[in-house]
Amino acid sequence: DRLVEPVGVDAASIRIRPGAGWDGHRPGQFVTLGVDVDGVRHHRSFTLTSVPDDRTIEITVQAAVDGTVSPHLVHRAAVGDIVQLLPAAGGVDVVDRAPGSPLLFIAGGSGITPTIGILRSLDRSGIDIDAVVLHHSMSPERALFTDELDRLAEAHEQLRVVHVHERPDGSHLLDAARLDELCPDWTTRHGHVCGPGPMLDVVESIWADAGVDDRLHTERFHPARPTLSEAPADGG
Repeated sequence: DRLVEPVGVDAASIRIRPGAGWDGHRPGQFVTLGVDVDGVRHHRSFTLTSVPDDRTIEITVQAAVDGTVSPHLVHRAAVGDIVQLLPAAGGVDVVDRAPGSPLLFIAGGSGITPTIGILRSLDRSGIDIDAVVLHHSMSPERALFTDELDRLAEAHEQLRVVHVHERPDGSHLLDAARLDELCPDWTTRHGHVCGPGPMLDVVESIWADAGVDDRLHTERFHPARPTLSEAPADGG
């Protein structure tokens, strides 16, 4: 398999071979990488999209406008590069709390990465997936994993994927009425949402208003860690 695989527009899936101290991960967790860019080490967190029992791990990165680490990984990463790898972290209680239960995934942009990691793991385990995936992206060209999601839906009778792209009139935006239309039984499913902050705020409000917020797991993008020089002049 290729270690750096282009995905869509300005994105790539990157395979990493962990060292002997790697303790593994659970579906949907994230990992923090230390990446050297022009002599400076930066720390960024990325969701693991690989199945836990794979010999290598995978992250999928979409290059951010005016970003430092993500464009470097997407456009300059090469076989043989060395990165610092911190232990996997993060909660995936949508699976832990509801194994085998009907699920609902709502993803925006690169927020689809934990969803694909969880679905790949469920598929590998042979579970008949019962899930609805609302996959939001700016455009078909910038959407990640579209073909793979469709293949998984073909393989699992109870898995339904809805691709939603940005529209000038705002009709793509999610609200309670649109959610009722796209997934009528959403209040009975265990929900997982990951994406831009405004989307998460709306989803949390919808679940709270319906009194079922205990069935929702939210993953927010966190601010990046401070960037440190490899040899700070002031000893800090």
